[in-house]
Amino acid sequence: MADTPHILERRASLLAGRMTARRDVLRDTLAPPGQRRPFTEQLSKADALAFWRQHRYDATGQQAMAGWQPQDVLELDLALSQANEAELFGGGL
Repeated sequence: MADTPHILERRASLLAGRMTARRDVLRDTLAPPGQRRPFTEQLSKADALAFWRQHRYDATGQQAMAGWQPQDVLELDLALSQANEAELFGGGL
């Protein structure tokens, strides 16, 4: 009996699943072929910086930046350098 989820937990799970499915349908409908899909997952700043530290110069990073404007790449490089300076001088992330 303790392993059986409460009815509200079941309903919340079903609702979350349906919301995700609707979002996916909408995302796939709005995205032109070959373009970045809208409604992608947003990372925290610390997680995003950790990702870009790993992938700034590899194939994954190059693929992610393929459609970026030069200004966007400069902003990324600035954020990475500021985070590196903060970590170097004891500020952390």
